[in-house]
Amino acid sequence: MTATQNTINNTAKKLILARIETMPSNMGIAIGDEEFSKVELRNHVEQEDAVGKKYVEMQLTFLRSLKDGSLFK
Repeated sequence: MTATQNTINNTAKKLILARIETMPSNMGIAIGDEEFSKVELRNHVEQEDAVGKKYVEMQLTFLRSLKDGSLFK
């Protein structure tokens, strides 16, 4: 997903929603100057709003870094 896309790829969306479900219920994530609970993150991704798109983009970047090994260089 790129910042210019209007919708989140369905496969990416399912992957990120599955990752969110594995988070502990009391865990939160800060994006910018805002904090979001697990439920709030899930809702943002499902609604495909700006926060949801940014979170998906962040997660996909992280997963790609794991895959290509650049995270450990």
